[in-house]
Amino acid sequence: LQQQQAHMMYAGGMPAPPIAGTPPGKEEALAKFKAQFNLDDRIMGELLEVLNHRLETFDHDLQQLHGVLLSARHPPGLLSVKIREMRNGTFGAGQFRSQELCGDFMKGVCTRGDTCKYSHERGGMPILPSLGAAP
Repeated sequence: LQQQQAHMMYAGGMPAPPIAGTPPGKEEALAKFKAQFNLDDRIMGELLEVLNHRLETFDHDLQQLHGVLLSARHPPGLLSVKIREMRNGTFGAGQFRSQELCGDFMKGVCTRGDTCKYSHERGGMPILPSLGAAP
């Protein structure tokens, strides 16, 4: 908890200023999100621009983004892709996938990503595709 609070503080113990355009009641969650993934003001501004047009799914979108960015090598770059998906209306499209596993994904060759109509999960947990037989 102290580490999380430290991320939200500036030098000298001053609280981090609110992110411009943040809907009321969302400031703390966005400040933690920004700090955890080391996001700059520009990308946060873009994120808020799209999230403010999706207020009914704001919390779910932020939670989904958090899960996706946890495994990213470069979270700001992946966030840019996800923001573009939000603008195009394709973000989270895979949340209504079939329960049937994606054969291409299991072979490591699915190129459809979030738009794939088949599951890339087993029991709600992401699964790793097969990358061939072990030596």
